[in-house]
Amino acid sequence: METNMMPIRQSLVPSDRRVRRASQGSIHGSKQGTSQGPNRGSNGLLNRGQLTVFSIALVLALVLTACTEPVPAAPKMVLNPKVVLTKELVGDIYTREAGQAISPDGKYMLVQQRTTDGIQIVAVSLQGETGQDVILETVDSEWSYSNYVWLQPIGWTSAMTCVFLESGKQDDGTYQDKNGVLLVSGNVETGQTEELGFIELENGYLHEATYVEDKAKVYLHVTSQLWEVDLNQKAVRLVKDGLPVYDGLLYVRISPTGEYAVYDLNEEDKNGLYILNMVTGEERPLLPTGETLSFLPKWSPDGKYIVAYTAEQKPDAASLPPWERFQVVQGEDSLLPIASELTVVDPHGNVIKTIKIDGQVLSSATWARDSKTLGFLAGKLRVTQPDGTELPPDQRLSAVSYESAFLVDVTDTNQAPSKVADMRGLAGFDEDSTVYLAFVQPSGGGLFFNTAHLEESDMKNPELWYAPKDGGPVKVGDGLWQLYGMEPVFEDQVVGILASPEGSAFWLVGSGEPRLLAEFDNSVSWGVIHGHNADLLVTGTNNYSDPADKLVLQVFKMFNEAESEE
Repeated sequence: METNMMPIRQSLVPSDRRVRRASQGSIHGSKQGTSQGPNRGSNGLLNRGQLTVFSIALVLALVLTACTEPVPAAPKMVLNPKVVLTKELVGDIYTREAGQAISPDGKYMLVQQRTTDGIQIVAVSLQGETGQDVILETVDSEWSYSNYVWLQPIGWTSAMTCVFLESGKQDDGTYQDKNGVLLVSGNVETGQTEELGFIELENGYLHEATYVEDKAKVYLHVTSQLWEVDLNQKAVRLVKDGLPVYDGLLYVRISPTGEYAVYDLNEEDKNGLYILNMVTGEERPLLPTGETLSFLPKWSPDGKYIVAYTAEQKPDAASLPPWERFQVVQGEDSLLPIASELTVVDPHGNVIKTIKIDGQVLSSATWARDSKTLGFLAGKLRVTQPDGTELPPDQRLSAVSYESAFLVDVTDTNQAPSKVADMRGLAGFDEDSTVYLAFVQPSGGGLFFNTAHLEESDMKNPELWYAPKDGGPVKVGDGLWQLYGMEPVFEDQVVGILASPEGSAFWLVGSGEPRLLAEFDNSVSWGVIHGHNADLLVTGTNNYSDPADKLVLQVFKMFNEAESEE
């Protein structure tokens, strides 16, 4: 697809440490002109007769204007992506959450930029030639590497104010030389920064940061603790202490609303899925281990439901140690998302739905953006190779011989899962093939999945398929879908990366004809979706064969005027 490229030279606004100032804009008012209205008396007032005539004339003028000059209809905007900006940056950039990277007014994208000189937080301008990138924080390479310092963009609290964090040994400011996590706000208009809150760590590190925009709160999982940072109040609060570490393998999943956290516990007195009230700090069992084991919880996008994999006990469970009693598949570091059932619960522990396909195991449970439709795969479990030996851990994702794909409405207690794809009916699909569920259509009307042949852990001949609720699967194209649930959504379509040995590209896909947005066919190039909002998409490609280490950003305006049929 041809696009009009507009190279933009990077323009960075340098600033001092911690308190910085970019070039400031100013608002210029204009003098108001005066006019002498209708003739007035010496006191400047209209008499009653003059006022009546003037009022009638004014009303008639307004009526005539309304009749002769109708307000033109607003142009019809349709999903029709167009590149509006192309610019180059040096080095690599990272956005923690692409959906929270762009400022509310669409003028900036908050990123971490890494170059040979160090790492920095930059508000990258999306305004074309009129805009300048603003550097808000810089840590040089030597300090960063020797003190395990990491800068992480968080998001925006207003069109002018962003938030980021610095973890590790602080290089300046109030907490200089202290180890911990510092939350900082930055103003892209003035270039100044302000410290919002600091969590000191004697040892340990930051696991994950979650930003709930509606509440202007950041939740931090730091070693064995959960913290809340209120950005408006500039207040730091310890929510939970004493969480197990499990060698860094405890994954705390904060709800999209910030009200709850859910995690797996494997303690003598606490075993199973537990849920934490983030306001009160109350912890209670959600799906405790007993006759079944539930694991790997996943929140629905609206935070109303949690789906978890649920495994049954083995027939000889009574004679086995606790960690071997359930029919699960162990990966290199944790249990794999494979079980005989899926359990959907609400945060209060009410079981909404139990999903099971007789004689098969379920995998790849994925929510649609409608928060009620769940997609998943089903098949036969195989934990041994053809020669009878056990599958090595790095190959256990292929431990299921997939047969079908399903959709189910979790809010309809009477609805059985609907089969939307029979893998054995696909051309070229055989016993050496595997399946990956790519994503569920935002409206829940279908799902997309990848098929591929496995040859010594390599995926050969990957293909992307679309399976609607009504009708059989349709091949979309060749290549492996890259995002798996993090895709930007525009109407009922999503944007993602389809990669193959022949080349990779950004695609807009849905129930209709897929649309190619941009290609990057160099074998050593890498593509990333860095940011998106309701109308913008920002992609980046980096050609690692180029010694200049350049990153090319493209900004797409997704909705534009409908093109004329003439």
